[in-house]
Amino acid sequence: MSNDAAGVVYIRGHGNPGFPYIMANYKPPRHDDPMGLVLPITEACKRLIDNGLSTGFRGVIKFYSCHSGTKSSSAELAEARRKWGTEQKNFPQVIEIVRKQLAQMPHTPENVTKRKNLEVEIEKYSESLKKGEPQDKSLARQGADYMRKQALSTVCSTGTGSAGIDL
Repeated sequence: MSNDAAGVVYIRGHGNPGFPYIMANYKPPRHDDPMGLVLPITEACKRLIDNGLSTGFRGVIKFYSCHSGTKSSSAELAEARRKWGTEQKNFPQVIEIVRKQLAQMPHTPENVTKRKNLEVEIEKYSESLKKGEPQDKSLARQGADYMRKQALSTVCSTGTGSAGIDL
């Protein structure tokens, strides 16, 4: 990626106050969609770096999602952590239901591929859920902190929730 100081990179997705991930939709995981299309913000940042964002990048990275600049209140953080704990506790049961449904599908090459892909996604989500406890800082701050740990001194900004605040 360019080292142009005018360069802008957007990280987009649905977010919740204090949560360490973005989602492709705002629906929670269900038995027929156990991953809920969740991507930890640190994984999104890692993918940028893995795909060529150099430590010399001088542009702006904008975390542009719902609540990207919103820090939870004490009560909201406690409630988010309670929900996260419930998700973590219920996840094995949800996955068991999904695996039983998959096992009942006809044994075709397409279904074998679906099963393998789902197992990979289950493992990714399981790992992110273990690391995904809601934080006492905004999504953008979590992403900016990760980028700085990777020696990126770039300016990171929030999107919605607190547009234009440099971190």
